[in-house]
Amino acid sequence: SVIYELQAALGWLFIVGSLVLIAMGSGSIKPNIANFGADQIGNASGKQRECQKTFFSLLYLSVNIGVLISFGFLANTTTDGLAGVVPQQKGYFFAYVSGAGCMLLAILIFVGFTGSYTMLPGNGLGPVRGLIQYQYYSVWNGGG
Repeated sequence: SVIYELQAALGWLFIVGSLVLIAMGSGSIKPNIANFGADQIGNASGKQRECQKTFFSLLYLSVNIGVLISFGFLANTTTDGLAGVVPQQKGYFFAYVSGAGCMLLAILIFVGFTGSYTMLPGNGLGPVRGLIQYQYYSVWNGGG
């Protein structure tokens, strides 16, 4: 069929696009969430520093619990279904809807509490410009 031929011809585009989007999303959220969370607490006093330690412990605990659920539960659900609840044919749908639902919930919580966040000014593109200049120099001059 025409659609299958189009899909086969553009398959590489979907694969590369998916991998690039995943890398960009993961590379964007992970360093920023840690900095954003630390900014909410501050580090002026010993109590704030202890609170930051607790924040990072809970952050990485929640990341690891999410990995455990996704690889331990949802990966098995995609291939085998969930006995009595999700048939095997709907396993992938269930896994993707579960992930999308968790992302939607996270967005709603983030947007819902935006008014209570501490917003600090950023550095603009200065650090990015310096990084690009350093990389350019390294490529054309053999190192730094």
